[in-house]
Amino acid sequence: MADLRVSSGALQTAARLLASAATQTHATMPAADPCCVEYARRIQEPVDTLNLSETEIKEAVEMTETNILASLTAFQDSEQASASALMSLFQD
Repeated sequence: MADLRVSSGALQTAARLLASAATQTHATMPAADPCCVEYARRIQEPVDTLNLSETEIKEAVEMTETNILASLTAFQDSEQASASALMSLFQD
């Protein structure tokens, strides 16, 4: 049977790492050299395509981060409710 234990600290760390994901890539146009300018011009379109994909991925990552934090909150609330229920049983 798989060990499904996950600490709340691990979930918070995962959410924080997702939030600090990489930013977009930029192609800087070089000065003067016609060969380099042509090369930079040729790679600009693929870089723009990558940036578009990266934007979509970043949105998915942000959604995942939100879901992780919501799951963590729900788990903590459930854990607190269980602890309170057990305490009330022992107090009676």
